[in-house]
Amino acid sequence: EPKDDQLEKDEKRFKKDRTEEMDRAYKRQKGKCAECGEHFEKEEMVGSFIETISEGGTLTKGNYYLVCHKCEMEKAKASPNHQITR
Repeated sequence: EPKDDQLEKDEKRFKKDRTEEMDRAYKRQKGKCAECGEHFEKEEMVGSFIETISEGGTLTKGNYYLVCHKCEMEKAKASPNHQITR
């Protein structure tokens, strides 16, 4: 069915775009968590939005960065609308 094919293509493109954005953020941050400043492997970090998409934020390098899991958990506790990406 053509609709299913388009959905699959869109999902693949979204995953590729997200992976590329995470790669750029990791290089830009030199492997350091944007919150605590400690160095981590990329796989040990998650993408995070400064301003959530639901609050008008966009997927741009100025609004997207990587944080370690510990800092992400702290941010999630502090803000119920917080969004992470993977």
